[in-house]
Parts: sequence; C-alpha cells; structure tokens
Amino acid sequence: MEEISRGGFGIVYRAVRLSDNLPVAVKFVEHKHVREWTLTCSQLMPSEVCHLETCRDIPGVIRLIDWFANSKGFLIVMERPENCMDIFDLISTYGKLDEDTARGIFKQVVDSVCAMYVQHGLIHRDIKCP
Repeated sequence: MEEISRGGFGIVYRAVRLSDNLPVAVKFVEHKHVREWTLTCSQLMPSEVCHLETCRDIPGVIRLIDWFANSKGFLIVMERPENCMDIFDLISTYGKLDEDTARGIFKQVVDSVCAMYVQHGLIHRDIKCP
C-alpha cells in the first residue's frame, strides 16, 4: 500500500479492495492515539468510526466502508474518490485558486460542516488551512 498522508494520530494508505477493485483509503491509528471512544451496542470503538457512520449521508463527508481492530490499533477503511485532492495538494499542484474556485470549495466545506452540526450535533475539530 502506498502512503497518502501522515498525521499526529495516524497514517493513511492508498489501497484497493480485492473483491471488486474499489479504490479505498485505509487509515491506521494506534490505540494510544485514539483521543475519544464511543460505547455502542456493547462495543467500544474510536469515536471517529462512529462519527463517520453517523454522517455517511452528508454530502462532502468521506464514507466509512468498514473498520477493524487488532492488537496494535485500528484500521479504518474509507472510500477514496478518484478525482479527490486536499486543498494543500491542489494549490501546490495548480497554484493559487481564482476567487470563484476558492468560493466554491469553501461553500462545500461550510455546507458539510453545517450539516454535521445541524443534523447530528457534531463539530469537526480538525479542519486545516494550507
């Protein structure tokens, strides 16, 4: 698997689901880096997994496909849209954005974040600017 990104709490890899060749992203998070836990159906899981499932129908939110626990941590399997790029990579690749493009991207982010809060009371606490 090819590494896509690395952060303070996990590593995200580019992968393909073998059963149907679906492009996926697999995030590995060590147990010690899970900041919040949720107990649901008598199962303790990282809150990130629960929130992804809760917000699965909100446009702009990456879909959770599956998740697994092992002795070292958690593997979170998510969709990986083919034509998807984070804003930092977009600007690094294509240079500064024109105002209309920036406005369109910003509106998508705001719409998704507002829907998360209005529909589920969730606040995204890890949005970064380049």
